[in-house]
Amino acid sequence: MLHTKQVRWALLDQALVSGTNFLVGILLVRFIGIEQYGIFVLAWMLVQFFASIQNALVISPMLVIAPKIPVEERSNYFSATVALQAVFVSLLAFLAVAAVFIPGQYKPNWLPLDATLPLVACMFFVQFQDYARRNLFARLSPHRSFYLDLVAYGAQLPLIFMVVRAYPTFETALFVIAGTMFCSVLLGCRWLAFAQVSKANIVEVATRHWFSAKWLLGSAIMQWLSGNYFLIVAGMLLGPAVVGAIRAAQNLLGLTHILFQGLENVVPREASRRYHAGGAYELLSYIIKVGLALLLGTGLVATASAVFAKPLLYFVYGALEPNSIIAMRWYVPIYILVAVGLSLRAGLRSLEKTRAIFFAYIIGTVFSLVVANYFVTQFGVSGVMAGMLIVQLTMVLVLITTLFLELRVKG
Repeated sequence: MLHTKQVRWALLDQALVSGTNFLVGILLVRFIGIEQYGIFVLAWMLVQFFASIQNALVISPMLVIAPKIPVEERSNYFSATVALQAVFVSLLAFLAVAAVFIPGQYKPNWLPLDATLPLVACMFFVQFQDYARRNLFARLSPHRSFYLDLVAYGAQLPLIFMVVRAYPTFETALFVIAGTMFCSVLLGCRWLAFAQVSKANIVEVATRHWFSAKWLLGSAIMQWLSGNYFLIVAGMLLGPAVVGAIRAAQNLLGLTHILFQGLENVVPREASRRYHAGGAYELLSYIIKVGLALLLGTGLVATASAVFAKPLLYFVYGALEPNSIIAMRWYVPIYILVAVGLSLRAGLRSLEKTRAIFFAYIIGTVFSLVVANYFVTQFGVSGVMAGMLIVQLTMVLVLITTLFLELRVKG
């Protein structure tokens, strides 16, 4: 019953987040145009890069380790994770200040100097907000996590509509997002239940997190490269407008993100609990059920979006972008593979066998670095999408092989 309640809150929460992102994407394309939207997408990739590192070092281990901590010791554990989060964000702030002194020729040519402040603000407050919401999920308080996102995302849409419409730049959009995240963090501070924790306890928790996350950290960096490198190369060779068109197509698949990211808040924790309680067979049964549910939901949404791509794009954005239509067709198999991969990664994280995830991303990253320029130069948008598809297929093959071998040994 508790797990069902968590799933409901997680899906409701992700419906809010994904729904807001979907509508914000539409407004940004309409207000700032496809090229500026492409620059926004490239800038947001930097925010996601640091968020993925935080997820690997702090959040993912927390979701898996917390259920294994005795109830009477969890308060100290969560307080230690708050300290780890503070250290991470402090390092991020230091790097942001240091980046100001990097010579201009080494900075992205698509990123204006005026965008530095709103971009850094987004990085800072998105990190803390995401930690707070995941902390509350780990504490079995999904309703409070929803309230945090209600503040962070509920205010975004009207502010984007009013502010960005009046000042149509991607920098304005970044400032709006940073502001709403800041308000959410203020609310979250009263629910995180800070407790006095010793330095020794923080070191102990950091060591345990590192043991669980050392492969996830490499995976996070490799995942960002393998997932975004084709888009980065497309932005450099084909221009930000192409990146905006591809991401505009992906935005129409926002319904699947409710399943992906909503279940990401509860599936790793529940998989860990089931493995701890029932062993390898119970974990395998749960992973298969989650995988089939994700596969069905994702396949239906992605296929319908591809079939009705032209009317959908015209209705949503008020114009037809040929590159978006091409991308929509490729996203069907890509998203199906992403759905399968989510459940496989949850199983490996529950076994704390995250090395396979790291190696899968290494293969995807090496492939991306080697062939991206050729694919993009020779095949344009289709080359970008084909490369992303091959990366996802490679990952799934590695993960499924490793998971079943591990379960076979433990079963």
